Amino acid sequence: MRLDRKLLILFVVVLLFFARLISVSSRRAVHSVLITNLEAAARAQEADVVRSMAVGIRKGNEALLSAYLRGCLGGFGASYAAALDEDGVVRFAESVSTLSKSPGDRFEAWKKGLSHPLSGESVRDGRPVLELALPGARGGLLLGFDLSEILITERQIAVKIFLFTGAAGGLTLALLMLLMRDLARREEKLRQTEKLSALGRLAAGIAHEINNPLGSILGFAQAAAARLDPSDALTPALRGIEEEALRCRNLVQNLLTFSRQSAGAFEEFDLARAVEGTLSMIESQARVQGVAIVRELKDGLLAAGDRGQIQQVVMNLCTNAVDAMPQGGRLTIRSGALKGGRVFFEVADEGTGVAGNIRNKIFDPFFTTKDVGKGTGLGLSLVHEIMVRHKGTVEASFPSEGGSLFRVTLPGPLRRAK
Repeated sequence: MRLDRKLLILFVVVLLFFARLISVSSRRAVHSVLITNLEAAARAQEADVVRSMAVGIRKGNEALLSAYLRGCLGGFGASYAAALDEDGVVRFAESVSTLSKSPGDRFEAWKKGLSHPLSGESVRDGRPVLELALPGARGGLLLGFDLSEILITERQIAVKIFLFTGAAGGLTLALLMLLMRDLARREEKLRQTEKLSALGRLAAGIAHEINNPLGSILGFAQAAAARLDPSDALTPALRGIEEEALRCRNLVQNLLTFSRQSAGAFEEFDLARAVEGTLSMIESQARVQGVAIVRELKDGLLAAGDRGQIQQVVMNLCTNAVDAMPQGGRLTIRSGALKGGRVFFEVADEGTGVAGNIRNKIFDPFFTTKDVGKGTGLGLSLVHEIMVRHKGTVEASFPSEGGSLFRVTLPGPLRRAK
């Protein structure tokens, strides 16, 4: 199971859309809160403003009016303050910045007889401004707030929210892909196990059916060859029959091992000694092909399992490694301990490796890359089946510099298979 490329692109597009939507919504919410906070102080003092406009500010008394407006600038934190007449026209204005109102300017939103505060956002001298008008008995008070810093803060908050949302979505996507990859790996293992189980039952039936006649053929060939003179013309043919019958018998034995459901006699054994005992049987073949065996075995590691079957695993992996290096090379076998009490050994070669398009088939029964007559395709299948019975694992990797590496993990003495 893989995440389709088109589906992945769609997911990213939707993720960015929702990140943008959340960012815009957050910016609007922040803007609303900041504007409310700006207006809060003035609105809270609305009654005092109305009273001041009715009592303390009279036409012609510009000194008093100027003092009052300067007090409004400091009290409300406004950029400018202006006194409006009953028609919404500015009578007098004070400012603490370049933003200001001039006498005679009209506050367009003003309506004669306005009885409640009125606010609105606009642009003045190229800068965003919030204007708040508080009506009084003989006009009103107009406060202007510069929104430049507020908008910068909003943009910063929006960008951070967008990045956070995108990062959270990206992390979710990465986790989803990891989960799907793990699920695909588990599904592949399940299919492999089911395939091996079905083929094992078939192999058992076939093996039992041909074992007896095969034994008869082998016996007759050996008996006939024993009665003939070695120089007889039939002797080579009989020896050929004997060799092919023996090869078939080994194949039948492998089929029976492949189909056998019991895990054998489990015991604790020294992993290094078991591996070493197997290597001694393939050294001559390796030497003939110019393959040097490099041992990196750790002494004292105990494994739990069927020693004979584990040696068969070592034999199959090492034989494949030697066959993969017809021009010679190094075969390295190393062992070690893992967390949780498990142990492992690895078989690495400098051979031709395996093409990428068939790597997922190497553990399939009867699949082989060797020439006809040189391989049965059961070696790695047997390795996989034995590891399943031992509750261990076998994993293949193919380094970029070439060759193959097979890692086998086994239960240690503290975690015996049952």
